[in-house]
Amino acid sequence: MKTFKLLLLAVIVVSLYSCKTAAVYTNVLVPAQITVPQHIQTIGVLNRSLPAKGEGWSNFLEGFITGESIAADR
Repeated sequence: MKTFKLLLLAVIVVSLYSCKTAAVYTNVLVPAQITVPQHIQTIGVLNRSLPAKGEGWSNFLEGFITGESIAADR
């Protein structure tokens, strides 16, 4: 019974020790607010984040060298 109490005490101590907290600080960039002049009628948006067709091997090689995860640009 004494062994069980020591084991239970050890489990409780380890559990409480693993519950400590730490502060994590991050910096977040906020995009600039822009004003569009009145004479502009339409705006075009380009999505350049998708990989081009037919560039599978070079895209894989670039991702491998830079440490990018698989299919991260999709």
